Amino acid sequence: AYPALIIVPPSLKYNWAEKEIPRALPGRRVVLANKKTKPLQLQMADVIVTNYEQLLGFRKFEYEEELKDE
Repeated sequence: AYPALIIVPPSLKYNWAEKEIPRALPGRRVVLANKKTKPLQLQMADVIVTNYEQLLGFRKFEYEEELKDE
């Protein structure tokens, strides 16, 4: 179910967004979320990648699945 939210440490955000997700889910729209990410970008994403600190800003956004890489 999409959108999926992936929460990772800051050092892994780019790896997940640019390598892991495209390899596992080709063709899915991936958004690397940060403070500058617009709500429309989040709404159009299949997969949202963010870190723990940024997550607080997305509490009002609804998502179906959550994956944490700890």
